[in-house]
Amino acid sequence: LQRRVERLSRDKDDIQQTARRNNAEIGLLRERQDEVADAMSRLTDSVSGGRIDLQLAAVEQLLVNANERLLVARDVQSADRALELADRRLSRLAEPRLFAVREAIAEDRARLSEVPVADHTALALTVSTLISRADRLALSARVPDRHAAVPSEADEAASDDEVGGLRRLLRATRLALDSVFTVRRSDVAVQPLLAPEQASLVRTVLMLRLESARAALLARDGTAFREALDAADEWLLAQFDVDDAAVAGARREIARMQRSDLSPALPDISTSLGLLRGVIDAPRDGQP
Repeated sequence: LQRRVERLSRDKDDIQQTARRNNAEIGLLRERQDEVADAMSRLTDSVSGGRIDLQLAAVEQLLVNANERLLVARDVQSADRALELADRRLSRLAEPRLFAVREAIAEDRARLSEVPVADHTALALTVSTLISRADRLALSARVPDRHAAVPSEADEAASDDEVGGLRRLLRATRLALDSVFTVRRSDVAVQPLLAPEQASLVRTVLMLRLESARAALLARDGTAFREALDAADEWLLAQFDVDDAAVAGARREIARMQRSDLSPALPDISTSLGLLRGVIDAPRDGQP
């Protein structure tokens, strides 16, 4: 019995030593588990922060594009579209610190909605139509209609019974010549008739001035657009028949386009961009 007790005592010591080793190993495993959990937490924060940084960089680029389109190209619609895309990206982040940025974007879009936007496509089509009609507009220096012969007072007073055969023949000859050539007195200055090549040059000048208006329209240069239209209207007034229906219609179209405002006052939409850059440059919690 004593030998069995001694053997059980030795087994008990071995079991206790094994238990102590197991406890030590369990402690090490717990420490490693805590380290892994901390590492995973840091990795998650790093990935989340990197994703937000990428999103903010994309939003910043959209806001920069909005300002460039408005200030350089004076394209109100493209600027508003860029602001809309930037606000949509910010809404997905659900970051409280970006609320002021989104509020500024809403205010910028409200300012853009108040800017009068001209229909550039309709204006360009109108100018193209005027260019295509330039060859058919009536010039002011044109050949007059043939006038009918007007008998003289002496001819009206004389009757066929009062004149003889010779005088009747002379009268018929004079009437025949009068139907070919008619001389009239006029106090209005007569414009010289244009040769065909000169008429073509007059129409070409009109088309060139309208082409200048179209180029200014595409460049969104309101001042140059109005100046080119003024020059085209002056040329129509000087060289074309303003009483002709087609010429009068062309001048009305030009007058209507001259009232279009291609250079309205533009608002400042840089507030949202400044606020966003402030958020990007601000340090986060736990970072210097």
